[in-house]
Amino acid sequence: MSAPKETKSERFTSASAEETIALGASLAQGLSAGDIVCIAGDLGAGKTVLCRGIASGLGVNPDDVRSPTFSIAHEYQGDVEVLHFDCYRIAKPEEILQIGWEDYLEREAVILIEWPENIKPLLQEELIQGQFVWIDIRAEGSNREFCIRRSAV
Repeated sequence: MSAPKETKSERFTSASAEETIALGASLAQGLSAGDIVCIAGDLGAGKTVLCRGIASGLGVNPDDVRSPTFSIAHEYQGDVEVLHFDCYRIAKPEEILQIGWEDYLEREAVILIEWPENIKPLLQEELIQGQFVWIDIRAEGSNREFCIRRSAV
């Protein structure tokens, strides 16, 4: 198994939650069902805020988007279905299999994953239907830097 080929890398900055939401909405314009967006960063970096923006750009009411830390997954219906995972509490990648991870991957949805490093072994190329996007967020005070890598499978 080989890793997806990197096709594009971009950097953005944000000085507020509003700018992060706008960035997410803009990123959503390049997404479609089958795409997986992994969002990594420290606690408080803005992962859920970015998810709120992406979901908004996909037709989901941004006020409905909350971190699924305790439930692990939330489902939203917009112009396309959005599946939002928070893997912070996942100690071993196999734990997410208990909630039907492989079934989620088969759905016609955009999948947003916070704390993807906790399930990285399960993000296998042959399971990804569309593009694979990895976003690293680095926080410095109120500013955020986003490094976005997109791979086509």
